This record gives sequence, C-alpha cells and structure tokens, in this order.
Amino acid sequence: MYRFKENVDYTINQKIASEVIGLAAPTLSKILNRRVLCRKVVAFCIAKYLDENASIEDYFERVK
Repeated sequence: MYRFKENVDYTINQKIASEVIGLAAPTLSKILNRRVLCRKVVAFCIAKYLDENASIEDYFERVK
C-alpha cells in the first residue's frame, strides 16, 4: 500500500483529476490528504496525472 508524501507541492482541480484518474472525488481527497492508503496502481495513476515523467516514489511512500 502507498501513502501520499507529506509536503509535496501540487496544484490540481481535484474534481477534474478524479474524473481523469477514475476515482471518486472524496476518495482522491482522502488519498492526497493522507487519510487513507492506496494500491500501487492508484498511486501510479495519481503520480502520472501530477507529472507524466514522475515515478510513484516522487509522490508516494510505500507502507507495509
């Protein structure tokens, strides 16, 4: 499972991002606000949405 890193600088419209990524807006908000963990595929999609050249590790930390 993956947790969004603290102090990551990003600016997005969460409603549009959630539609593009395929998540419910409240779910995306919880992930970005570090309230819930997500699976690797979701972390990958969010990272690529934020920066197409990014890797998962740029935005997420792995949690065991």
